[in-house]
Amino acid sequence: MERVVEKSVEVRDGLASHSLHRDNEKSEPFDVTDAREDIRRHKRYRAMLSAEYTRLKRLRETILGPGTIDFPGLICILDNYNASLNDMDRLRDIREAIDNGNAAAYWTDGSHFPDGHPKAGFLGAAVVVVNATSEQTGEYALGRYTGDSTDAELFAIGAALDHAKKAIQKGRTLTLTLIRIFTDAQRLLKAIHTGSTLTLGPLLSTPKTSLESFYERASWLANRGVKIQLEWVKAHAASSGNQAADQLARAAARNQEASLRRTDLWHPEAGNLSRLMAEADVPAPWRDLGRDWVDEWLWRANRGLLATDELSSGRLEACEDVVRRWEERSLSDEDEMPAPAKAASGEIPDGEWVGDDLLDILEDERSEADRMMEGDVEKQMREDMARADLRMGRTGKMRVLG
Repeated sequence: MERVVEKSVEVRDGLASHSLHRDNEKSEPFDVTDAREDIRRHKRYRAMLSAEYTRLKRLRETILGPGTIDFPGLICILDNYNASLNDMDRLRDIREAIDNGNAAAYWTDGSHFPDGHPKAGFLGAAVVVVNATSEQTGEYALGRYTGDSTDAELFAIGAALDHAKKAIQKGRTLTLTLIRIFTDAQRLLKAIHTGSTLTLGPLLSTPKTSLESFYERASWLANRGVKIQLEWVKAHAASSGNQAADQLARAAARNQEASLRRTDLWHPEAGNLSRLMAEADVPAPWRDLGRDWVDEWLWRANRGLLATDELSSGRLEACEDVVRRWEERSLSDEDEMPAPAKAASGEIPDGEWVGDDLLDILEDERSEADRMMEGDVEKQMREDMARADLRMGRTGKMRVLG
């Protein structure tokens, strides 16, 4: 923390006995106050991440049922050498089957744009197809704040399965017996292999998840004698199919931002996320599915604004060290610090969305910092006591951040 300047506070009559304010002493330095707030926000964000994990487990169970589920195909995760082969070598064993119309190869990819930008989450996906008659490509714009890159990866694999399914349904191929889908989403493949993936796919306008569609399409193909192979390919290596899918997926995500920039809805400084979404913003099809789906939609819609509260391990340790040294110094002066309000713990019941209350908390904390800058200590203390009672119990309508 670069700001280390302490501020002298003129103690007014009646406040000298307060543990934080004594004659001729200074208030808590701004670097300590900032560190406390950073820690509090970090804990709150981590609690929300934990709530999301338990919620995803419940949602997965509503989609697929309890326990694990077997994928009706083969999943291949090769070593780095074989995963880095060029496409000619990769298809050598099925090249003849492709030429005869008995097999098809797909490369899929999903993308989040901009990479690592916490306030802008455009998703895109792409599929590259090689079969007996042609090479085809498809790209998909998956919206904003609908999920992460792994959600887009699952959507892309499902799109490849759907392409093969429709080719059979429409009679474009009568002899297809094998499809091989290449993806660089190794972690997703491992989760599918164990039958325990929590990836739902992007939450789009239609209340049906990519996870559900993935297993439905795979089962449909398997029941008609089509062998399905999902194979990991190392990203950005020698596979031209993977590189093409990557470029198309990135373009699908990037073009959505470009389109939005041409409208009056774009807010450059906020990345167009100027407020936390409330329950009223959730599309009706998702609201109709129940509380968990509402909470999941809100989490995805608001995560970009909240992600900046998460601290790196080094930053968290530094903040904790600043607070610890200040408290040790205060105790050595026999000046006890007051116990923090329960609302500052960041604890959130599992599965609950706290967006509406969270905005009130953020606004309270911003107002608190403004008052400290003005030296209005007496007013701060009065409102602290009222806010400690009301903060976590408050409900109400969402307000727009300035």
